[in-house]
Amino acid sequence: MKIHLSDDLLEYLRDKGATVITVDKITSKSCCGSGLPSSDVYLGQSKRKDKKYNIYEVNNVEVFIDKDLFFIDDICNIELLNLPLTKGLKANFLDYKKLI
Repeated sequence: MKIHLSDDLLEYLRDKGATVITVDKITSKSCCGSGLPSSDVYLGQSKRKDKKYNIYEVNNVEVFIDKDLFFIDDICNIELLNLPLTKGLKANFLDYKKLI
């Protein structure tokens, strides 16, 4: 698996003093959700004890990726989202053919 962290994300991590990112698999089961798996990306280690992770070291950052996630060509791009009044993280290129 290749992990790419965007330059603005690396700068954000340095500013926050963060060294760990977690990418969790989530599936919406609500009446309005699509039911398709997606990912939740956040700073810090997961508190979910029932999940297993692959751990990667990228640019002095530990990246925990849920073992149930698959990415196209085994490449996970993690980027910084600039949302109004806040910032978030996202992981790109989930392989839905393998996830469903």
